[in-house]
Amino acid sequence: MVLEPAPLACAFDWREDYEPPPCLGQRATAEDYRRAMAHPSLDATLGELEASPVFCASLTRRFGLIENRFFTAAARTLGISDPNEWMLDPELLACAGKEVMEEACFMLALAIAVRSAPLAVTLVSRGAKLAESAGATRTAPFGFAVLDLAPTVFPGRAA
Repeated sequence: MVLEPAPLACAFDWREDYEPPPCLGQRATAEDYRRAMAHPSLDATLGELEASPVFCASLTRRFGLIENRFFTAAARTLGISDPNEWMLDPELLACAGKEVMEEACFMLALAIAVRSAPLAVTLVSRGAKLAESAGATRTAPFGFAVLDLAPTVFPGRAA
């Protein structure tokens, strides 16, 4: 099993009283989205064709592209002094921002589900012993959370 971390990570803040997370690039404005929507690509999705430019711009204030600390640490271990220098290219950041925007809609839907459904949260710490069915690793390589429908509300129907 090989872990290949991406050089960029995304920070989200979906709280009602959110603070815009740090961002390496410049966040898109409503005018940026209006320009992009004026000339849609032939394979544009319905969301790309019908979305509100103001709504799209407001979403960009809830996430930010940041340096992936795992990638940076791995690169420095290999002797690369500044692994993120190439990431500051504005064109690359704009492209990555567009890709993240597509994921932002999924994350928003997930945030709505998490806040509205009765969920049971199981925290798994780094190094915790994993079940045999988890794959090649026997211990958790990093900490994470598992979300299931609360069994007291939906007995026998955990997601």
